[in-house]
Formats: sequence, structure tokens, C-alpha cells
Amino acid sequence: MAKRIDQVRMASVYGLRTDRTFRAAATKFLEENQHKRSLADDAKLLKQLAPFIGDLMLRQVHMGSLQSFIAKRRAKGVKTRSINNALSLVRHILNLAASEWRDEKGLTWLEYAPKIKLLKVTDGRSPYPLSRDEQAFFFPGVAGAPRQDGLAQEWTGSPRRAESGRSVHHRISARAAPELRVHLQPALSEGEAG
Repeated sequence: MAKRIDQVRMASVYGLRTDRTFRAAATKFLEENQHKRSLADDAKLLKQLAPFIGDLMLRQVHMGSLQSFIAKRRAKGVKTRSINNALSLVRHILNLAASEWRDEKGLTWLEYAPKIKLLKVTDGRSPYPLSRDEQAFFFPGVAGAPRQDGLAQEWTGSPRRAESGRSVHHRISARAAPELRVHLQPALSEGEAG
């Protein structure tokens, strides 16, 4: 307690910043961001980080002090992207401490934010094309995806310019005679098809 009183006195007399722990900054971040949908995820990441940097002063948090966290997570088989999520959160909190959060004397919590570099992702999943079923699930009602009524839609021809300057495609309906083509008209300003 005496150390804290001395820090406050030094800050007021000499304009020195009060030392704050990363845990204090993390708590402030969580209190200020109660509206975030991802708050539970952020709290989980901060809980994982706490044993490694929670008791460090903000000025002591940098890539070097995060190496033990990174090594431990990698040893547990955690993907690089998940580790990067935690590093991004640390970087964000340090940036807030260096730019927005101010003490009673108007000084920022941290003089400057250290550079926190994200790790190169080499263990991510490879992209793959969506199956027809996945397309229908993720993009319902989008032309080319299987319809609920089982009718197939195939795109033919190339885009043509309508009078409005928008592209118009042709599609063939499975029920329609092969010679019958249904034109997709550009949406009217009211959002209706013509």
C-alpha cells in the first residue's frame, strides 16, 4: 500500500505514470466492453494469459514476455490462429492503455504500446469449394444453389447489359421447356423484380 501511495505522489509531483499491471488493464477492458458479443471469448483469452503476464506491469508486456505463453500454447497443440487471437487482444489492450486510458493527471496508462507481432499461420485449414448442399445452407435463395423444391437451376450464357446498365443472366428452369428461358430482371428501386 505504501508503494502505491508513493507512486501516486510521484505521478502528481513529477508527472510520472503510475505503474499498472496487465491484470488491471484487462479488468478495465472487460468492464468497458460489456456490450461486446465476444466478451466471453475475450474473458477466456485473458484468463489463459493471466498466469504469464497478468502480474507484469504494462511497460513489461512485449513479445519477449509473451514467448512463454506462445510456447505453452503450441506445446498443447493449439492452432496458430487461436494464439494470434490472444496476441491481438493483448495488442488492443496495450494500444488502449497508450492512447485512450488516462489517469487523474491526464497521462496515458502507458507511454507507448510495444509492437506485438502476430505469428505466421502455417497450420491453418486449406480452403475448399463448398458442396451444393453447403451452398444451399449458407446462401439460401441464391441462384445456382439447390432449391428447396428440388428444381435445379443452371446458369447459361454470359452477362448482358440491360437498359439500366446492370448485368442480366439467363437461367433454365428444370420444369420449363428447353426453349423457354426466364430472364432475371434488375431489381427495381423498390426491391421488386419486374
